[in-house]
Amino acid sequence: MIKSAHFFPISILLTVLLLSCTGRGSAVKDEPHTIKAAPQLEKAESTTPIDHDYIRPYVIQHKLAFNIEFNGLVESGIDNKLLTLNSRNEFCYLNLEEPTAPRLEVITPGFPGKDGWGGEIFSDAENRVAWVVRGRGVYFIDLDTKKTGEVNLGIYGNVRHVLLADKERLLFLFIVFSVEICLQFAYELSTGTYYDEVGSAPNAVYNTLGNDRILIEISTQKDARYSGWYLTDSFLTNIKVGKGTVFPGGDPLTKTLTNNNVHAINRMRKLLHQKKRLLFAWSYIERTDLTRVLVHWSEDLQDVNIYPIPHIMDTGKIFHSGPSHFSADGDWLHGTRIDDTSGFRKTERIVYHLQDHYPGGISLPVSLGYTNDDPDPGAFMNHSKLGPCFVEDVGGGKLLLFELNDALEILKRQEGGRGEESELKQ
Repeated sequence: MIKSAHFFPISILLTVLLLSCTGRGSAVKDEPHTIKAAPQLEKAESTTPIDHDYIRPYVIQHKLAFNIEFNGLVESGIDNKLLTLNSRNEFCYLNLEEPTAPRLEVITPGFPGKDGWGGEIFSDAENRVAWVVRGRGVYFIDLDTKKTGEVNLGIYGNVRHVLLADKERLLFLFIVFSVEICLQFAYELSTGTYYDEVGSAPNAVYNTLGNDRILIEISTQKDARYSGWYLTDSFLTNIKVGKGTVFPGGDPLTKTLTNNNVHAINRMRKLLHQKKRLLFAWSYIERTDLTRVLVHWSEDLQDVNIYPIPHIMDTGKIFHSGPSHFSADGDWLHGTRIDDTSGFRKTERIVYHLQDHYPGGISLPVSLGYTNDDPDPGAFMNHSKLGPCFVEDVGGGKLLLFELNDALEILKRQEGGRGEESELKQ
């Protein structure tokens, strides 16, 4: 018998959250900050009025030769370092150990720059691997060993999905759209083995659940609100395409996700954290109302919990574009909130703290202030002196560094002084 999922009503969670959030709208003066290693670094002054607590960043001016054709920075999973590409298209670390003296450290001289310009960089910082997608080419690097590899798919088409299917083998799965069908390919970085067109793949959302386990959501063609979940191996060998509806497997996780009408958010950055066993997704509760949910499960997949998150529901002209990725340690979630109420669009960057003592395991959002409409211009990073941070590249030779310990202080104030019992810990 399959254990029932625990699906917590929104009304109960909302009541708990409101009781824990007194004083959210009050303006609190920022206390001064100092950095022993770089005392001349100062917090930015407020340039745009904002009606609630938010983190003021340190401003880092630099003259580094970033390649503007690549999209921002990605997390590396290594203290003080983000991953980027320099003007020669080489994999590099952006080292922020001394925030006032950022420097680029080339990891792979000449790679993948020999193939020219263009493309986009991604990482799976939880497993310390990264890759660049350039149309029909994919270029990989294992950040632990610095081993690299590349695949060019020739005439098949542009790459749609890339994910690390098995960390032990460094096996990557990628899905390619070719005319009206999807083709599946794989590449094993540890041995340099390329698996050419190993099968057809459903047009679906793919997430790695663990070594040699892929979690797939396939929507029905008749109604996008309905879908089935499936658990298979790295080569999708149990998926049957073109033979009717693909039904979920026999495990409690996929059955619970299907029965509660949960939908993954299709992004290239990760919204599933393997070690913490978390999935951020959508759900049509009672098949009508769309809300965001955080899904938790046990290691054996037997205990599955789905928590609605009422404080990130869209209301009127204030809506959330959706969180985009977890931090490598699974303690933080990044997203944006958009406000159209004043007649012009304002985009606010927000972060959430993920710990068990919050209702549903997720805190209220903490603002990083207003930003541009780019949903992913920065990345999480752990700093050896400042602790957890978020770094945003705003262009013009300027980086913004947000100390997330400030977010914990804001959350403490939102707790309304409930005492040591509710003290937030990292």
